[in-house]
Amino acid sequence: MYQPAHFNAPDTAAVDEIVRRYPLANLVLATAPGQPLSVDPVVLSCSGPVVAGAQLMGHIARANPLSAMITSADQPLQVTAIFMGPRAYITPNWYPSKQVHHRVVPTYNYCTVVVHGRICLADDPAQKLEIVRELTQQMERGRPDAWSVDDAPAEYIDQMLKSITGLRIEIDQVQAKFKISQNRDPLDRGSVQMELESQSYQTDAQVMANLMERFQP
Repeated sequence: MYQPAHFNAPDTAAVDEIVRRYPLANLVLATAPGQPLSVDPVVLSCSGPVVAGAQLMGHIARANPLSAMITSADQPLQVTAIFMGPRAYITPNWYPSKQVHHRVVPTYNYCTVVVHGRICLADDPAQKLEIVRELTQQMERGRPDAWSVDDAPAEYIDQMLKSITGLRIEIDQVQAKFKISQNRDPLDRGSVQMELESQSYQTDAQVMANLMERFQP
């Protein structure tokens, strides 16, 4: 990933926050020479800081070909998990400097975390239950009536666990890019921040609700 120094992540806590708030990663790995890359959206969690030596965990459907691919490998496969955090289009009209010299162009602000590591299966029922509990606790944390795995009948959870394959990724390297107008002067940066704060109608939840309304069966 192209990484100008001025777009480095502020600190490891900022990286952890992106992975925690945007856990749906694109999991990318090579299939075979000359074949397309495998790309799967997978919710991933890390119980501690997202650093080399730590583990990401998640699960996929047992029917997913990725499960058989990992099983048939004679050693852990190299994998890349891409966490795409917040992103926003930045129009040149938001820059006060446009009124001075017009030497401005559109861009996107965004944050992304790219994790490289080795993937293996965690297919023991106890391991899968641990992964499901960890993911559920992360996603439900802070909700007024947080749902727990124990809220569902035990036999139903056992049945659901049989339909998934657990995953663990040993992290080798973490890259993070925070492109948040650091290359603009303070006036432009402040104006962009103010304009973005007024764009609440574009939240992901609202966009998803609109899509559901448009494409309902």
